[in-house]
Amino acid sequence: MALGSATHLVFEQIDLSEPVNSKTVATTLSRLVETSQLTEVLAAAVDTAAIVSFFDSELGQLAQRTGSDVLREWPFTYGLDASAVGAQSGGEVVVLQGIIDMVIPTEDGLVIVDFKTDRLAEAEVNERVEKYTPQIRSYATAAADILKQPVTTAWLYFLTPQKTVEVSLL
Repeated sequence: MALGSATHLVFEQIDLSEPVNSKTVATTLSRLVETSQLTEVLAAAVDTAAIVSFFDSELGQLAQRTGSDVLREWPFTYGLDASAVGAQSGGEVVVLQGIIDMVIPTEDGLVIVDFKTDRLAEAEVNERVEKYTPQIRSYATAAADILKQPVTTAWLYFLTPQKTVEVSLL
């Protein structure tokens, strides 16, 4: 397992019923090691501070308030018109499969969060946001249609440099 997958596993498994702090992350990592889902070496490499930083943010606080209703590592399969992805012929369907890291239901609709474990300098973030925007827009379209709720916002959280960026859905 790679470090990015290990980090996503922590986000998926962390207990949202209590405040997320370094102790909560450590408890989650210990449990994942005890259940052989992570090695000790990989658990030690997970950036605990970046995970805590996310949950300290407004977006992370929203996830904690929503608790068990948050969908984490939510897999989906969705058929969309091929013209939506640039195909010239009409009537064909493209099957989109993915895993949305976090879907937070709110009164106004869905909030999508995608965690990125790329090790970036602050100056590289905007370029990566442009790279990931089509993926996040596709995820938003699929989530809205499958879950029958509008997606109000979508976010990328870069663990390094601990930066959250809203993705335009337009």
